Amino acid sequence: MKLNDWINKSLWKSLADAKLMELVAKDEKVAFAILFDRHKESLFNYALSILKDRAKSEEVVQEIFLKLYELRCEYKEMGKLSAYLYRMIRNKCFDSLKKKGEVLLGEDEDFSNQVDETFERVVTKARLELIDRLFCELKDVDREIFLLWAKGESIRSISNIVESSEGAVKTRLHRIKKDMIRKVEKRRSA
Repeated sequence: MKLNDWINKSLWKSLADAKLMELVAKDEKVAFAILFDRHKESLFNYALSILKDRAKSEEVVQEIFLKLYELRCEYKEMGKLSAYLYRMIRNKCFDSLKKKGEVLLGEDEDFSNQVDETFERVVTKARLELIDRLFCELKDVDREIFLLWAKGESIRSISNIVESSEGAVKTRLHRIKKDMIRKVEKRRSA
């Protein structure tokens, strides 16, 4: 890496995604590298939660970033870049699963592998097992909404990713939480 690239990377790390995309549109490869570093891990984890295949998940993330770079001059900010990337990942993963004839978000998902580290530190193993069982009982779209919410995505971002209105996402999330609480209480009393 050249000295100028290293200096730019150090200075640009604090820039918002939208500003970095403006620089990427001007062929600033360092800005693109920052975006890649900033989002690759969370996008990989999201792809892995859908595909259950590390190699395929890495491939999907690389393809999405390649696509983002190819479309850099056409990109228009219409919300958070992360929501745009999550939607691209989601669509690419679902296309891949459809081609293979596999079920989306299968019943054997291990919730504890999908929650963020903070959640894992706070919740005990017994609670995770219970949440895992409840999570697997959810409908596919509810599982996806809950997973994105648990990873800290905003309602707006989730609504963009699942292509539903913010009101519908809020309502579904409220019902999911309420239903999970009801099931936990029912199991406690049993």
